[in-house]
Amino acid sequence: MTILVYTRHPITCRKQDDRYCRTCDCPKWHQYQHNGRQVRESAKTRSWETASKKAREKEHNLEFGLPLEKPKHKTKTDAVDRYLESKKAGGLGDSAYTKQSGLLKRMDAWFQSQGILYLKDVTADLLSDCRGKWEFKKYDDGQLSESWKVHWAIVKSFFTHAHKFALFRRTSRRCLTASRQQAGRFNRSVKSK
Repeated sequence: MTILVYTRHPITCRKQDDRYCRTCDCPKWHQYQHNGRQVRESAKTRSWETASKKAREKEHNLEFGLPLEKPKHKTKTDAVDRYLESKKAGGLGDSAYTKQSGLLKRMDAWFQSQGILYLKDVTADLLSDCRGKWEFKKYDDGQLSESWKVHWAIVKSFFTHAHKFALFRRTSRRCLTASRQQAGRFNRSVKSK
């Protein structure tokens, strides 16, 4: 399939007779056939190069049956990657980066196994279930190591970062508040064991 890039000139443009003019600053459009019907839509740019690049991406997506538009919500994987990039850029040491990366990627994999793709779909109950899968070292006296606090601090930091950068909106405050309350119950149950 080929997506044709063309220019829609207003009446006032001197190059209005040249539909394929690359040099003017008029809006660029795409034209193609999809499911037996002709589609004409704005490329949302005035640059021929940008419109051509978008056309190639759209051709690829149509050829392989991928969605034409990017999803409106961030996936958990995107949010984890963005968080880890910001931590690395902020000067986080290699050891701490490895610990955070490992924990968040395991958490992301667990959510994917539960069918959760988008960050907006993570709930306090899911966070609690995920946290229930964590295993911690037990000392001879039966007490758990303090590493569960470090793990929980990483998760809180991740969701705070995601909320700060508006990577999710719908349940963010309720999710973090409910998770904090459940963390308190978790802390009490850990100490009583």
